[in-house]
Amino acid sequence: MSPFFSQPTRSLARTPERRSKGASLIEVLIALLVLSVGLLAMAGIQASSFKLTHVNKHRLTATVVAQGFAEAVKANSMANSTASSPPGSAYGMATAGGALTTPGNLCTNVANACTPAQIAAVDLFEYRRYARGLLPSGDMFVQFNAATAATSNSTPTLTVWVYWRNPRTTANAAVASALETTCPQNLQTLSAENVCVDFMVSL
Repeated sequence: MSPFFSQPTRSLARTPERRSKGASLIEVLIALLVLSVGLLAMAGIQASSFKLTHVNKHRLTATVVAQGFAEAVKANSMANSTASSPPGSAYGMATAGGALTTPGNLCTNVANACTPAQIAAVDLFEYRRYARGLLPSGDMFVQFNAATAATSNSTPTLTVWVYWRNPRTTANAAVASALETTCPQNLQTLSAENVCVDFMVSL
């Protein structure tokens, strides 16, 4: 048979173009898988960050309420200023978490001047109302600390606790736990999920 009429042989090997196309499809699938995992991880981080931001927002709000109350106490510096009733004693609360009762005199009438004790009652009412309105299950508790010669507490003080309920989650457990350490026992008894910001006012 003449070599001029021989049939060309076919190569069974795949062409480079086909191998290239197959490799590109696999690479795209792997890239999509990696991207999906990355997006899921970012979503989890953002969710945790949102929860922590929420806790910090409540803490900032509680601090503002406590500082505002401290300024109100300072403004009413004449509250119970007699020797038998130390300054600021009218602000002390017997129990925490009690009902919020509107004072009989809200001191809105300039013609009828309020006594320092009446002003103290209005201050307690207003700032407890702020805490309840701005924080989830929020409230405020104030403890009067009398001056004693036997200790370093030479001047009377008020300890102000603004507290709120913050359900514990994995994301905010560390922050919530740190805030819970500042809650006195009577506030922890009200709820194990109470977290607190405390503020000391010198009188």
